[in-house]
Amino acid sequence: MQPWIISRCGVFSERHPPVCFIGGFFDMNKKIRAILITVLSCMILYSFIRIVLTETEYKRAEKIYEKSRQESFHLSDTEQELVSADEETEFFPEVSVDFNELKKINPEIIGWLWIPGTNINFPLLLTENNLKYLNLSYDLQQTNSGSIFMDYHSSSDFDDDNTIIYGHNMHSGGMFGELKKFADSEYLSQNNELYIFTENRVYKYCVFAAYVTENDSKSYTRNFTEVFGYNDLLEYIVSAAGGNVNDLPEDGAALVTLSTCTSMRRDERFVVHAYLEATKP
Repeated sequence: MQPWIISRCGVFSERHPPVCFIGGFFDMNKKIRAILITVLSCMILYSFIRIVLTETEYKRAEKIYEKSRQESFHLSDTEQELVSADEETEFFPEVSVDFNELKKINPEIIGWLWIPGTNINFPLLLTENNLKYLNLSYDLQQTNSGSIFMDYHSSSDFDDDNTIIYGHNMHSGGMFGELKKFADSEYLSQNNELYIFTENRVYKYCVFAAYVTENDSKSYTRNFTEVFGYNDLLEYIVSAAGGNVNDLPEDGAALVTLSTCTSMRRDERFVVHAYLEATKP
């Protein structure tokens, strides 16, 4: 009878010695751990670099647009009073926009959009498609922030029933990133002024609704028909806004719709509607 031997590799006989894998097993674990640590370190480094590059890009875009404000947008502390035909008084901020210089930079700049109380204060562009200014600044520099631009079907003199304006929702709050403020009904009710300046006129709008919708919804109706008219859109807006609605416009008042993405779904958008209150040369 053969003696049995007990070792750390188990119980075995002299005729059938063991093949011990314990040392190799631990060596293999060390290699796996080393690989995992290397992979995780690379992932962390990659994420850090992406964050740094993104922040750098945000700051670069902000410098581009801050330069445009300093050179072309001039706001006075006073207001201009306009008395309309029905004797209602409207007040306009004393703002001058240097369109001569802006046109030298880019002839596709057709206006300037400003929403008091936010950092939305940008040149407004119009071109032959909706792709050009997604990653191009007003002065034609490549940037992830892009520009604020009108739907290419829109009229440059804002005589559409509903003018559509697009801008990116930047995580830094840049471009249309602060539109989300209007998701708060209290904020909307207290901060409802919106201005568009062109070479020939100033348009004063009143923000009256904001909500999340889809990129092909009725919110983007530009011109009304007998099938889907002005009041039909207002009914849709009231329903979609879920209570986040201010005073509705009178029948026929021209509308402007600001649209940005939500970062939730590719087809989801956040829109802000405003109606024309007054205009002046």
